[in-house]
Amino acid sequence: MREAATTRPLVFARLEVVLVPEEDNFVNPAGVKGIGELGNVGTAAAVANAVYHATGVRVRQLPIRIEKLLV
Repeated sequence: MREAATTRPLVFARLEVVLVPEEDNFVNPAGVKGIGELGNVGTAAAVANAVYHATGVRVRQLPIRIEKLLV
């Protein structure tokens, strides 16, 4: 397991946050947009696959709860 590639804080030398001065009240009342969730798209699917491989039960609806695994 030590050979498994995992992301660690030391892997990233520097993280820079850039704020774009744009207001878009069509998107929401606050006028802000977010792109941070783009990196999260596959997270729920990866967790669901891990649950399937660990338990043999395929859960296709979130949230994944113990009650769904004990069917």
